[in-house]
Amino acid sequence: MADFPGVKDATLKTELERYADGQRVRQPMAKFEIVLANFTVANQDLDIPHSLAPDDPESVHYILIGATAATSLYQDMTGTRKPWQKTHILLRSSAIARAIILLFITDERQKVTFF
Repeated sequence: MADFPGVKDATLKTELERYADGQRVRQPMAKFEIVLANFTVANQDLDIPHSLAPDDPESVHYILIGATAATSLYQDMTGTRKPWQKTHILLRSSAIARAIILLFITDERQKVTFF
């Protein structure tokens, strides 16, 4: 919940908190970026640079928006995978394709643990 320490009026403070919470629900992404990626080889890591600069590089999420071929994007989940960095992630494509990808990090208050 948002905090407004300078607001003394309780009614106004409540309304501001409701508004801030509503904005958070409508805008789940703290930061986002759309990137283009050219997967010239299927099922191989591709370094995808970005400017999101998350505190935790592994907190970057991705959604495939469009591609030149039927494909799925995924990340290597084996024990030998290369770690993501603040400035790039590594993704794989199931087919050779050019892809438009939405990269985003969420607001910490809305963090979701998948497994």
